[in-house]
Amino acid sequence: GAHGASLTNALFMRDAGAVVEVLNCGHRSNTYRRLATNRGLFYASATPSGKVLKSDCSNDLGRRHVDTRRSLPLSELTPALSEAINAVEARLPSSAEPSCLSL
Repeated sequence: GAHGASLTNALFMRDAGAVVEVLNCGHRSNTYRRLATNRGLFYASATPSGKVLKSDCSNDLGRRHVDTRRSLPLSELTPALSEAINAVEARLPSSAEPSCLSL
């Protein structure tokens, strides 16, 4: 899900789930990483690969501000999603059919 308080819903996820957090503009908080890992969930984050210009972040209004003009290309989200899918599939019981599609 998107970065923000809605990620606290990870508390109610099934065991062996995964959380992928989308971060932008140098935001480095480990709140949701700790929440997920303390809950026993796999955690991955996706961030822009440095192609975001500093000017894009200079108008950042703080942690509580959401700027919907910023985006993360799918190509930069795919590695984190692939890691999460692999982690979840690795935790599935051997008798279970894989329920996740590979990217």
